[in-house]
Amino acid sequence: MNLAVLDRPHIEPSTRAARVLHVFPGNLFGGVERALLTMHQQRRWLDRVAMEFAACFPGRLTEELQAAGASVADLGPVRLSRPWTVWRARRRLARLLRQSGYDLVNVHSAWSHVVFAPTARAAGVPVLFWVHDRLDDGSWINRLARRIEPEAVLANSTYTLSSVGATFPVAPAQCVYLPVAPVAGVGAARGEVRHELGCPDDSVVILCASRMDPMKGHRVLLQALVRLRPHPHWQCWIAGGAQRGAETRYLCELQSQARDCGLGDRVRFLGERRDVPRLLAGSDVYCQANVKPETFGLSFIEALWSGVPVVTSALGGAVEILNGHDAGVLVPPSDPAALSAALQQLIDDPQRRRTMAEAAPRLAQSLCDPAGQMRAIEQLLLRVIAGGGGSQ
Repeated sequence: MNLAVLDRPHIEPSTRAARVLHVFPGNLFGGVERALLTMHQQRRWLDRVAMEFAACFPGRLTEELQAAGASVADLGPVRLSRPWTVWRARRRLARLLRQSGYDLVNVHSAWSHVVFAPTARAAGVPVLFWVHDRLDDGSWINRLARRIEPEAVLANSTYTLSSVGATFPVAPAQCVYLPVAPVAGVGAARGEVRHELGCPDDSVVILCASRMDPMKGHRVLLQALVRLRPHPHWQCWIAGGAQRGAETRYLCELQSQARDCGLGDRVRFLGERRDVPRLLAGSDVYCQANVKPETFGLSFIEALWSGVPVVTSALGGAVEILNGHDAGVLVPPSDPAALSAALQQLIDDPQRRRTMAEAAPRLAQSLCDPAGQMRAIEQLLLRVIAGGGGSQ
Protein backbone atom coordinates (compact mmCIF):
# COMPACT_ATOMS: atom_id res chain seq x y z
CA MET A 1 0.00 0.00 0.00
CA ASN A 2 1.36 3.38 -1.01
CA LEU A 3 0.81 5.85 1.84
CA ALA A 4 1.87 8.83 -0.24
CA VAL A 5 0.65 12.16 1.05
CA LEU A 6 -1.98 13.49 -1.31
CA ASP A 7 -0.93 17.13 -1.45
CA ARG A 8 -2.81 19.80 -3.34
CA PRO A 9 -1.75 19.47 -6.99
CA HIS A 10 -0.76 22.22 -9.32
CA ILE A 11 -3.63 22.51 -11.77
CA GLU A 12 -3.86 25.33 -14.25
CA PRO A 13 -6.48 27.91 -13.28
CA SER A 14 -9.91 27.19 -14.65
CA THR A 15 -13.34 28.65 -14.20
CA ARG A 16 -14.78 25.14 -14.22
CA ALA A 17 -15.04 23.27 -10.94
CA ALA A 18 -14.07 19.62 -11.00
CA ARG A 19 -17.20 17.46 -10.86
CA VAL A 20 -17.27 14.53 -8.44
CA LEU A 21 -20.09 11.97 -8.47
CA HIS A 22 -20.72 10.21 -5.16
CA VAL A 23 -22.38 6.83 -5.75
CA PHE A 24 -24.25 5.03 -2.96
CA PRO A 25 -27.03 2.43 -2.57
CA GLY A 26 -29.49 4.72 -0.75
CA ASN A 27 -31.70 2.12 0.92
CA LEU A 28 -30.29 2.61 4.44
CA PHE A 29 -29.42 5.62 6.58
CA GLY A 30 -26.45 5.52 8.95
CA GLY A 31 -23.07 7.09 9.47
CA VAL A 32 -21.98 7.03 5.81
CA GLU A 33 -25.21 8.64 4.73
CA ARG A 34 -24.96 11.33 7.42
CA ALA A 35 -21.43 12.07 6.19
CA LEU A 36 -22.58 12.51 2.59
CA LEU A 37 -25.35 14.85 3.70
CA THR A 38 -22.89 16.84 5.81
CA MET A 39 -20.46 17.21 2.90
CA HIS A 40 -23.22 18.65 0.75
CA GLN A 41 -24.30 21.01 3.54
CA GLN A 42 -20.68 22.13 4.06
CA ARG A 43 -19.86 22.55 0.35
CA ARG A 44 -19.17 26.27 0.86
CA TRP A 45 -15.66 25.26 1.98
CA LEU A 46 -14.89 23.79 -1.47
CA ASP A 47 -13.25 26.18 -3.94
CA ARG A 48 -12.50 23.87 -6.87
CA VAL A 49 -14.84 20.87 -6.56
CA ALA A 50 -18.58 20.42 -7.15
CA MET A 51 -20.20 17.36 -5.59
CA GLU A 52 -23.17 15.52 -7.06
CA PHE A 53 -24.81 12.24 -6.14
CA ALA A 54 -26.29 9.06 -7.62
CA ALA A 55 -28.36 6.45 -5.78
CA CYS A 56 -29.82 3.05 -6.55
CA PHE A 57 -32.74 3.10 -4.13
CA PRO A 58 -35.00 5.94 -3.01
CA GLY A 59 -34.74 6.62 0.71
CA ARG A 60 -34.08 9.09 3.45
CA LEU A 61 -30.67 10.20 2.16
CA THR A 62 -32.00 11.01 -1.31
CA GLU A 63 -34.92 12.89 0.24
CA GLU A 64 -32.68 14.96 2.52
CA LEU A 65 -30.10 15.68 -0.17
CA GLN A 66 -32.75 16.86 -2.60
CA ALA A 67 -34.39 18.95 0.11
CA ALA A 68 -30.99 20.59 0.63
CA GLY A 69 -30.71 21.37 -3.09
CA ALA A 70 -28.46 18.51 -4.22
CA SER A 71 -28.66 16.76 -7.56
CA VAL A 72 -29.29 13.01 -7.08
CA ALA A 73 -29.38 10.82 -10.19
CA ASP A 74 -31.47 7.63 -10.14
CA LEU A 75 -29.49 4.53 -11.16
CA GLY A 76 -32.34 2.14 -10.42
CA PRO A 77 -32.56 -0.72 -7.90
CA VAL A 78 -29.76 -3.29 -7.94
CA ARG A 79 -29.70 -6.85 -6.64
CA LEU A 80 -26.43 -8.70 -7.15
CA SER A 81 -28.43 -11.93 -7.27
CA ARG A 82 -30.22 -10.53 -10.34
CA PRO A 83 -27.52 -9.72 -12.90
CA TRP A 84 -29.85 -7.85 -15.23
CA THR A 85 -30.39 -5.19 -12.53
CA VAL A 86 -26.61 -4.71 -12.32
CA TRP A 87 -26.32 -4.36 -16.11
CA ARG A 88 -29.21 -1.88 -16.21
CA ALA A 89 -27.70 0.30 -13.46
CA ARG A 90 -24.29 0.21 -15.14
CA ARG A 91 -25.83 1.36 -18.43
CA ARG A 92 -27.50 4.25 -16.62
CA LEU A 93 -24.24 5.25 -14.97
CA ALA A 94 -22.36 4.98 -18.28
CA ARG A 95 -24.90 7.26 -19.92
CA LEU A 96 -24.67 9.71 -17.02
CA LEU A 97 -20.88 9.80 -17.25
CA ARG A 98 -21.01 10.41 -21.03
CA GLN A 99 -23.58 13.18 -20.78
CA SER A 100 -22.41 15.02 -17.66
CA GLY A 101 -18.62 15.08 -17.89
CA TYR A 102 -17.75 13.96 -14.40
CA ASP A 103 -14.08 14.04 -13.42
CA LEU A 104 -14.22 11.44 -10.64
CA VAL A 105 -16.50 8.69 -9.36
CA ASN A 106 -16.42 8.29 -5.58
CA VAL A 107 -17.80 5.02 -4.21
CA HIS A 108 -18.44 4.57 -0.49
CA SER A 109 -18.73 0.82 -0.02
CA ALA A 110 -17.40 -2.44 -1.40
CA TRP A 111 -20.87 -3.07 -2.82
CA SER A 112 -20.82 0.19 -4.80
CA HIS A 113 -17.24 -0.49 -5.90
CA VAL A 114 -18.13 -3.94 -7.24
CA VAL A 115 -21.20 -2.69 -9.07
CA PHE A 116 -19.96 0.60 -10.51
CA ALA A 117 -16.15 0.80 -10.61
CA PRO A 118 -15.97 -1.27 -13.85
CA THR A 119 -18.32 1.19 -15.55
CA ALA A 120 -16.30 4.21 -14.46
CA ARG A 121 -13.10 2.51 -15.56
CA ALA A 122 -14.57 1.73 -18.99
CA ALA A 123 -15.62 5.38 -19.33
CA GLY A 124 -12.12 6.57 -18.50
CA VAL A 125 -13.23 8.22 -15.25
CA PRO A 126 -10.98 7.62 -12.21
CA VAL A 127 -12.42 5.93 -9.12
CA LEU A 128 -11.84 6.93 -5.52
CA PHE A 129 -12.90 4.28 -3.00
CA TRP A 130 -13.84 6.00 0.25
CA VAL A 131 -13.61 3.16 2.77
CA HIS A 132 -15.90 3.35 5.80
CA ASP A 133 -15.60 -0.29 6.90
CA ARG A 134 -12.60 -2.57 7.24
CA LEU A 135 -11.76 -4.57 4.14
CA ASP A 136 -10.17 -7.56 5.87
CA ASP A 137 -13.25 -9.28 7.25
CA GLY A 138 -13.15 -12.07 4.66
CA SER A 139 -16.61 -11.25 3.29
CA TRP A 140 -17.43 -12.24 -0.26
CA ILE A 141 -18.17 -8.64 -1.26
CA ASN A 142 -14.72 -7.47 -0.13
CA ARG A 143 -13.11 -10.37 -2.00
CA LEU A 144 -14.92 -9.25 -5.15
CA ALA A 145 -13.94 -5.62 -4.58
CA ARG A 146 -10.22 -6.40 -4.57
CA ARG A 147 -10.37 -7.42 -8.25
CA ILE A 148 -10.65 -3.75 -9.27
CA GLU A 149 -7.86 -1.50 -8.03
CA PRO A 150 -9.13 2.09 -7.60
CA GLU A 151 -7.01 5.10 -8.45
CA ALA A 152 -6.87 5.99 -4.73
CA VAL A 153 -8.35 5.02 -1.39
CA LEU A 154 -9.57 7.34 1.34
CA ALA A 155 -10.18 5.84 4.81
CA ASN A 156 -12.36 7.30 7.55
CA SER A 157 -9.86 6.41 10.32
CA THR A 158 -6.41 5.00 10.82
CA TYR A 159 -8.13 1.89 12.16
CA THR A 160 -9.86 1.47 8.79
CA LEU A 161 -6.72 2.44 6.89
CA SER A 162 -4.79 -0.45 8.45
CA SER A 163 -7.05 -2.90 6.59
CA VAL A 164 -6.58 -1.41 3.11
CA GLY A 165 -3.14 -2.69 2.10
CA ALA A 166 -4.02 -6.36 1.83
CA THR A 167 -6.94 -5.59 -0.49
CA PHE A 168 -5.47 -2.76 -2.56
CA PRO A 169 -1.66 -3.03 -2.41
CA VAL A 170 -1.01 -0.54 -5.22
CA ALA A 171 -3.52 2.27 -4.76
CA PRO A 172 -2.26 5.20 -2.64
CA ALA A 173 -4.27 5.45 0.57
CA GLN A 174 -4.78 8.10 3.19
CA CYS A 175 -6.89 8.74 6.27
CA VAL A 176 -9.00 11.88 6.52
CA TYR A 177 -11.57 12.21 9.28
CA LEU A 178 -15.04 13.09 8.08
CA PRO A 179 -16.37 16.61 8.57
CA VAL A 180 -18.92 16.88 11.36
CA ALA A 181 -20.65 20.18 11.94
CA PRO A 182 -22.03 21.50 15.22
CA VAL A 183 -25.75 22.21 15.15
CA ALA A 184 -26.54 25.77 16.15
CA GLY A 185 -29.56 26.87 18.11
CA VAL A 186 -30.52 23.61 19.82
CA GLY A 187 -29.12 24.37 23.28
CA ALA A 188 -32.40 25.98 24.31
CA ALA A 189 -34.24 22.76 23.46
CA ARG A 190 -33.08 20.99 26.63
CA GLY A 191 -36.15 21.79 28.71
CA GLU A 192 -38.48 21.39 25.75
CA VAL A 193 -37.35 17.90 24.75
CA ARG A 194 -37.27 16.74 28.36
CA HIS A 195 -40.83 17.95 28.83
CA GLU A 196 -41.92 16.13 25.65
CA LEU A 197 -40.41 12.89 26.93
CA GLY A 198 -41.62 13.23 30.51
CA CYS A 199 -38.17 13.59 32.01
CA PRO A 200 -37.72 15.45 35.31
CA ASP A 201 -35.20 18.28 35.41
CA ASP A 202 -33.07 16.52 38.02
CA SER A 203 -32.68 13.26 36.07
CA VAL A 204 -29.40 12.39 34.39
CA VAL A 205 -30.28 11.34 30.83
CA ILE A 206 -28.18 8.66 29.10
CA LEU A 207 -28.67 8.73 25.34
CA CYS A 208 -27.88 6.03 22.79
CA ALA A 209 -28.65 6.99 19.18
CA SER A 210 -27.64 4.44 16.57
CA ARG A 211 -28.81 1.87 14.09
CA MET A 212 -30.62 -1.15 15.52
CA ASP A 213 -27.58 -3.37 15.09
CA PRO A 214 -26.39 -5.84 17.77
CA MET A 215 -22.81 -4.61 17.37
CA LYS A 216 -23.91 -1.29 18.90
CA GLY A 217 -24.17 -3.06 22.26
CA HIS A 218 -27.73 -2.27 23.30
CA ARG A 219 -27.97 -5.56 25.22
CA VAL A 220 -24.83 -4.75 27.21
CA LEU A 221 -26.18 -1.27 27.93
CA LEU A 222 -29.43 -2.69 29.29
CA GLN A 223 -27.48 -5.18 31.43
CA ALA A 224 -25.45 -2.30 32.84
CA LEU A 225 -28.56 -0.24 33.53
CA VAL A 226 -30.06 -3.06 35.61
CA ARG A 227 -27.21 -2.49 38.07
CA LEU A 228 -28.17 1.19 38.26
CA ARG A 229 -31.83 0.49 38.99
CA PRO A 230 -31.55 1.41 42.74
CA HIS A 231 -30.33 4.89 41.75
CA PRO A 232 -33.45 7.08 41.41
CA HIS A 233 -32.22 9.93 39.24
CA TRP A 234 -31.55 8.69 35.70
CA GLN A 235 -33.32 7.83 32.47
CA CYS A 236 -32.08 6.23 29.26
CA TRP A 237 -33.27 7.23 25.80
CA ILE A 238 -32.59 4.75 22.99
CA ALA A 239 -33.09 6.33 19.57
CA GLY A 240 -33.00 4.41 16.31
CA GLY A 241 -35.52 2.79 14.02
CA ALA A 242 -35.48 -0.63 12.41
CA GLN A 243 -34.64 -0.51 8.69
CA ARG A 244 -34.63 -4.25 7.95
CA GLY A 245 -36.53 -7.29 9.15
CA ALA A 246 -33.65 -8.48 11.33
CA GLU A 247 -33.49 -5.05 12.97
CA THR A 248 -37.22 -5.19 13.74
CA ARG A 249 -36.77 -8.52 15.50
CA TYR A 250 -33.74 -7.19 17.37
CA LEU A 251 -35.67 -4.13 18.54
CA CYS A 252 -38.49 -6.33 19.83
CA GLU A 253 -35.94 -8.41 21.74
CA LEU A 254 -34.49 -5.28 23.34
CA GLN A 255 -37.90 -4.03 24.37
CA SER A 256 -38.68 -7.41 25.94
CA GLN A 257 -35.30 -7.41 27.72
CA ALA A 258 -35.99 -3.97 29.19
CA ARG A 259 -39.44 -5.03 30.43
CA ASP A 260 -38.21 -8.33 31.87
CA CYS A 261 -35.40 -6.54 33.73
CA GLY A 262 -37.77 -4.04 35.31
CA LEU A 263 -36.48 -1.12 33.28
CA GLY A 264 -39.73 -0.31 31.51
CA ASP A 265 -40.19 3.00 33.34
CA ARG A 266 -36.56 4.09 33.03
CA VAL A 267 -35.71 3.22 29.42
CA ARG A 268 -37.50 4.91 26.51
CA PHE A 269 -37.31 3.48 22.99
CA LEU A 270 -37.80 6.53 20.75
CA GLY A 271 -37.74 4.90 17.31
CA GLU A 272 -36.27 6.70 14.30
CA ARG A 273 -35.50 10.32 15.11
CA ARG A 274 -34.43 13.08 12.77
CA ASP A 275 -33.84 15.47 15.67
CA VAL A 276 -30.88 13.79 17.35
CA PRO A 277 -29.26 17.21 18.04
CA ARG A 278 -32.33 18.08 20.14
CA LEU A 279 -32.04 14.77 21.99
CA LEU A 280 -28.37 15.50 22.66
CA ALA A 281 -29.34 18.93 24.03
CA GLY A 282 -31.60 17.17 26.51
CA SER A 283 -28.99 14.55 27.47
CA ASP A 284 -26.16 14.41 29.97
CA VAL A 285 -24.19 11.34 28.80
CA TYR A 286 -23.91 9.63 25.42
CA CYS A 287 -23.39 5.86 25.75
CA GLN A 288 -22.83 3.30 23.02
CA ALA A 289 -21.58 -0.03 24.38
CA ASN A 290 -20.18 -1.42 21.13
CA VAL A 291 -19.36 -5.12 21.18
CA LYS A 292 -17.47 -4.85 17.88
CA PRO A 293 -15.23 -2.03 16.69
CA GLU A 294 -16.72 1.11 15.20
CA THR A 295 -14.47 2.12 12.33
CA PHE A 296 -14.80 5.75 13.38
CA GLY A 297 -17.93 6.93 15.21
CA LEU A 298 -19.73 9.99 13.87
CA SER A 299 -22.22 9.73 16.72
CA PHE A 300 -19.39 10.27 19.18
CA ILE A 301 -18.28 13.44 17.39
CA GLU A 302 -21.85 14.73 17.25
CA ALA A 303 -22.19 14.18 20.99
CA LEU A 304 -18.88 15.93 21.66
CA TRP A 305 -19.90 18.94 19.56
CA SER A 306 -23.05 19.13 21.73
CA GLY A 307 -21.00 19.13 24.93
CA VAL A 308 -22.15 15.65 25.95
CA PRO A 309 -19.53 13.30 27.47
CA VAL A 310 -19.16 9.94 25.71
CA VAL A 311 -18.96 6.50 27.33
CA THR A 312 -18.15 3.67 24.95
CA SER A 313 -16.11 0.52 24.44
CA ALA A 314 -12.35 0.69 23.95
CA LEU A 315 -12.52 -0.60 20.38
CA GLY A 316 -11.59 0.65 16.92
CA GLY A 317 -12.19 4.25 16.00
CA ALA A 318 -13.49 5.18 19.45
CA VAL A 319 -9.97 4.76 20.81
CA GLU A 320 -8.65 7.22 18.18
CA ILE A 321 -11.27 9.74 19.23
CA LEU A 322 -11.25 9.48 23.02
CA ASN A 323 -8.02 7.91 24.24
CA GLY A 324 -6.06 10.38 26.34
CA HIS A 325 -8.81 13.01 26.37
CA ASP A 326 -11.06 14.28 29.16
CA ALA A 327 -14.26 14.30 27.13
CA GLY A 328 -15.09 10.61 27.39
CA VAL A 329 -14.61 7.29 29.11
CA LEU A 330 -13.46 4.07 27.45
CA VAL A 331 -14.53 0.80 29.07
CA PRO A 332 -13.74 -2.85 28.29
CA PRO A 333 -16.14 -4.24 25.66
CA SER A 334 -18.96 -6.61 26.65
CA ASP A 335 -18.45 -5.80 30.34
CA PRO A 336 -21.75 -4.63 31.91
CA ALA A 337 -20.13 -4.20 35.34
CA ALA A 338 -17.43 -1.85 34.04
CA LEU A 339 -19.97 0.08 31.97
CA SER A 340 -22.31 0.40 34.93
CA ALA A 341 -19.48 1.68 37.13
CA ALA A 342 -18.51 4.32 34.56
CA LEU A 343 -22.10 5.52 34.23
CA GLN A 344 -22.57 5.51 38.00
CA GLN A 345 -19.55 7.76 38.45
CA LEU A 346 -20.90 10.29 35.98
CA ILE A 347 -24.40 10.19 37.45
CA ASP A 348 -23.00 10.84 40.93
CA ASP A 349 -20.51 13.54 39.94
CA PRO A 350 -22.09 16.56 38.20
CA GLN A 351 -18.84 18.52 38.41
CA ARG A 352 -17.02 15.83 36.43
CA ARG A 353 -19.80 15.87 33.84
CA ARG A 354 -19.43 19.64 33.52
CA THR A 355 -15.65 19.40 33.14
CA MET A 356 -15.99 16.75 30.45
CA ALA A 357 -18.75 18.74 28.73
CA GLU A 358 -16.48 21.79 28.50
CA ALA A 359 -13.69 19.73 26.90
CA ALA A 360 -15.95 17.92 24.46
CA PRO A 361 -16.50 20.60 21.75
CA ARG A 362 -12.80 21.41 21.64
CA LEU A 363 -12.01 17.77 20.94
CA ALA A 364 -14.70 17.57 18.23
CA GLN A 365 -13.28 20.67 16.54
CA SER A 366 -9.72 19.38 16.64
CA LEU A 367 -10.76 16.17 14.87
CA CYS A 368 -13.62 17.04 12.52
CA ASP A 369 -13.84 20.79 12.02
CA PRO A 370 -15.85 21.13 8.77
CA ALA A 371 -13.68 23.82 7.19
CA GLY A 372 -10.41 21.96 7.67
CA GLN A 373 -11.74 18.53 6.77
CA MET A 374 -13.57 19.71 3.65
CA ARG A 375 -10.40 21.42 2.41
CA ALA A 376 -8.37 18.27 3.06
CA ILE A 377 -10.93 16.25 1.12
CA GLU A 378 -10.83 18.74 -1.74
CA GLN A 379 -7.05 18.45 -1.96
CA LEU A 380 -7.27 14.69 -2.22
CA LEU A 381 -10.03 14.77 -4.84
CA LEU A 382 -8.08 17.20 -7.01
CA ARG A 383 -4.94 15.11 -6.73
CA VAL A 384 -6.74 12.00 -7.97
CA ILE A 385 -8.42 13.94 -10.78
CA ALA A 386 -5.05 15.35 -11.84
CA GLY A 387 -3.98 11.82 -12.69
CA GLY A 388 -1.35 11.17 -10.04
CA GLY A 389 -3.60 8.96 -7.97
CA GLY A 390 -1.80 10.44 -4.98
CA SER A 391 1.75 9.60 -6.08
CA GLN A 392 4.29 12.39 -5.96
